[in-house]
Amino acid sequence: MSSQARCSQARLHRTDRARRTALAAGMLAALFTACGPAGPQGKGDGGPSGGPYTCDENDVCVLSGTITEDITLTADKKWLLRGGVFIGNDVDETVLTIEPGTTIYGEERSTGFLVITRHSKIMAEGTAEAPIVFTSSKAPGSRARGDWGGIIINGNATLNTGEEAYGEGGTGWYGGNDDEDSSGVLRYVRVEFAGKIISPENELNGIGFQGVGRGTVVD
Repeated sequence: MSSQARCSQARLHRTDRARRTALAAGMLAALFTACGPAGPQGKGDGGPSGGPYTCDENDVCVLSGTITEDITLTADKKWLLRGGVFIGNDVDETVLTIEPGTTIYGEERSTGFLVITRHSKIMAEGTAEAPIVFTSSKAPGSRARGDWGGIIINGNATLNTGEEAYGEGGTGWYGGNDDEDSSGVLRYVRVEFAGKIISPENELNGIGFQGVGRGTVVD
């Protein structure tokens, strides 16, 4: 094969890859854009149309608002965090359970983020073969640091700055007097492309542990 033919073939391969990447990006963007308030609703309050989530025909489920009833995110659906999603009301216990192999997407346009409030728990126990992944809603290849907010866990442990404090980015109150407090379990959990600067003194990090007690398991 001549060098000219090899160059032409390489250009064709690059063009084909670019087309496939653009097609995938368009399909993912359309999938998340189309997923809105309509669709089957789950239980709880504070979410769209009175429920904590809605799902469309493509099994994309949108989470938003405050969720005050126990909820399980299953691996057979794609879960989208739209804006700030708060598990619990800072008074009563609400448990968020996430199945191994589940993927949760933080919406880029609304700076999606997840907050586990005081007295509530996240039970995210993935495995080496089926980790739990939090990532950007943007298409693979176009994702970047700061696409979405991240995960914030607020606990009841003692602070060195006072009895309690209010988290940056409007992430709620944390701190208390229970150093044995448990906010749940994070095992084989991967967080990608998170962390958002809201202002020079106000930001969201990939994972924020705020006043979390020693009963919380991170592995």
